[in-house]
Amino acid sequence: MSDGKPTEEKDQASYQGTLDEHRECMQHVVALEACLDRRPDDRELWVGALLKHLHDLIGTMREHFSAEEEGPLFSEMPLRRPRTSDRIAALKDEHPRLLAEAERIIQVADGLSEPELHELREFNSRIQLFIARLRRHEATENELIFEAYWDDYGTGD
Repeated sequence: MSDGKPTEEKDQASYQGTLDEHRECMQHVVALEACLDRRPDDRELWVGALLKHLHDLIGTMREHFSAEEEGPLFSEMPLRRPRTSDRIAALKDEHPRLLAEAERIIQVADGLSEPELHELREFNSRIQLFIARLRRHEATENELIFEAYWDDYGTGD
């Protein structure tokens, strides 16, 4: 069933939607990082704030990954640009691992009852490592989107 839009316009809209979802994920990451930068004077409130941001992020990640896997970046780009197949497959394989890591972090946070400073430092480090992986993942996807856009719609001669 066609909505009357040419494929190019649909792809552009889908790629733009994916970039918007990346932006939304990164807004949650920035909020999480801001929380990590604060001193955990009240440890329970600090962990509670981190949990709120983690839950917000994981909800957005689930929706984003699902939509992304059904969109042209993952479903059509490997067919149109076979040289991207390995990168796209690796990114798709990473989705459940990123979600699982976020869920493990939430489990750890739920288990922090009256945490010691060293536990908070370990927890902070684990979240920062997760954030670095997520940022790299999203940046790689953005590169693929921009590559597809410029290959298909880039500047003319």
